Amino acid sequence: DGSVASIYREPLVAVWRREEQRVSSHMKDKSMWGQRVQHVAWRVDMCTRSSRIEEINEPCALMELTLANDSSSESSNVLRFEMDKGTFSHVKDKIVRLQQALEEFSS
Repeated sequence: DGSVASIYREPLVAVWRREEQRVSSHMKDKSMWGQRVQHVAWRVDMCTRSSRIEEINEPCALMELTLANDSSSESSNVLRFEMDKGTFSHVKDKIVRLQQALEEFSS
């Protein structure tokens, strides 16, 4: 029937309570694939060069994402890019939709 004999139940519960966070963290690390965002840095700057004159002196977001390969490796990649106001607004809208989907999924 899958039940644990009462003689073993109490020690198993004690071990689980002591090790739950470590076991959960280990299982999460093993279930993740690919890279994950380790750090995000950004700043706002003014565009000083562009192929289109109307973009010069317009604000842009300079982004830096540090991507970790996995928890067992110290190696990481740094991705740097910039976004104008329109692109940032589009990305922000997609992140808001992603956040809503995550919240719906977790409730």
